[in-house]
Amino acid sequence: MLQIAQSAATIDMDKWLPEEQVMQLQFLWKDASSGGGGCPALYAVDGGYVVQGVKLTDDDRAQLRQLAEGEDAVFVPANVLDRLRGA
Repeated sequence: MLQIAQSAATIDMDKWLPEEQVMQLQFLWKDASSGGGGCPALYAVDGGYVVQGVKLTDDDRAQLRQLAEGEDAVFVPANVLDRLRGA
């Protein structure tokens, strides 16, 4: 079971990402300057979001805290996520 500590709480990621179930992604928007296709983009799924972005380099990934097995990180411009909070 993959668990991530967040503040004083612990999130059971298996609850949000069950391996036997395919997530149903709903496209929300992408960076307007990204051109004709590809990333970065944001999708809604039941209980959360999926972010599509540029994979980090190994040097960048090495700076992440407690990157667990099966996790990864991507870069997206601020404008892709700022729309979530109405910025």
